Amino acid sequence: MTNYIAFKTDQELSSEMAARVSQERVRQNITQQSLSALSGVTYSTIRHFERTGKIGLERLIALLRALKKLDELEHFLAPVPVSPMERLKGTPQKPRKRARSVESHDG
Repeated sequence: MTNYIAFKTDQELSSEMAARVSQERVRQNITQQSLSALSGVTYSTIRHFERTGKIGLERLIALLRALKKLDELEHFLAPVPVSPMERLKGTPQKPRKRARSVESHDG
């Protein structure tokens, strides 16, 4: 099975997310104005999002919550499983907070 998402641009993905939010809003028979009242996101932000795909993360979460679609984020927010070696050690390592740069060792 091909992971088609990997071949899409960021703009294509954000536009697709906006289209899906819009489709769900219409499916639930909710106007943009009503979604604004339900979510606390301004009407103009919702209009802009549905046209351009651009929105802040907290506002997107508010829209998904208002549409009762927060569960769509569940896979991404699932707890990171503990490795078998960490279970054996009994002390899980602290999660990394930042990546290290790769330095070339020419010499």
